[in-house]
Amino acid sequence: MNVYSVLADYWQLYGKEEGQRAFAESATYQSIEQQSPDNAHSLIKTFALAAEPTLHLLRHIASCYPGYDARVIKDAQIPVAVAGTQMDVIHPLSTAQAMARELAGKDATVTFTESLDKTRHSSEVTALLVNNIVR
Repeated sequence: MNVYSVLADYWQLYGKEEGQRAFAESATYQSIEQQSPDNAHSLIKTFALAAEPTLHLLRHIASCYPGYDARVIKDAQIPVAVAGTQMDVIHPLSTAQAMARELAGKDATVTFTESLDKTRHSSEVTALLVNNIVR
């Protein structure tokens, strides 16, 4: 299941307000909310955005993941740092690890879960970004 496609389906089938309500009541949303409240909150906030460009983006994300060319990134010698968390059901740690190995030849940095402590999560991600820029 691709949650972005499911989200777009609810929006397209029911419209903005009814789609948000129906999605919030769905088993998909309930499962995500139990596993990762921040992921669930982000998905619900999507309904506050403009419909046409957001639906286009959701469909694009659903069909084109991961959306990068590793060879181009490596050839350009772009410094890469990939972060992941244990409780992110939309962007699983296994995906972050695979991307990190493919792009940087190393494991992803595991950051503290945002759902448990936003400040700590933000601090750890910021430190990762700063270290990646400085090196």
